[in-house]
Amino acid sequence: MIITSVRSNVIAVTQGSHEISTVFTPPSEQRSPLTLTTMRIVDRIPAVVGFRVIPTTVLVLLTYVTIFTLVIVTDWLPEPPKNQHGLDLKQAYTDLRHVSACFSP
Repeated sequence: MIITSVRSNVIAVTQGSHEISTVFTPPSEQRSPLTLTTMRIVDRIPAVVGFRVIPTTVLVLLTYVTIFTLVIVTDWLPEPPKNQHGLDLKQAYTDLRHVSACFSP
């Protein structure tokens, strides 16, 4: 097996009386499509979330709006039942205020 010529990523190899040409891609240029997509996304992350004025302001604003919205949506008290089966809520609230007014270890 003898390499007869190398020109612009094409290698011609002679084996006996047969000549075989093949395209050679150097390892630095070999990338899968997934790697190219991943590298594009990874390269863009610092530009989007870099510590500059606009991206930081937008990130903080979205965080506060999300937290505030979740608190408003999930923070609700159910209405007391119509049929209380002898439960006196006003007396229970008064007792709770009385107990919590004193020091308790």
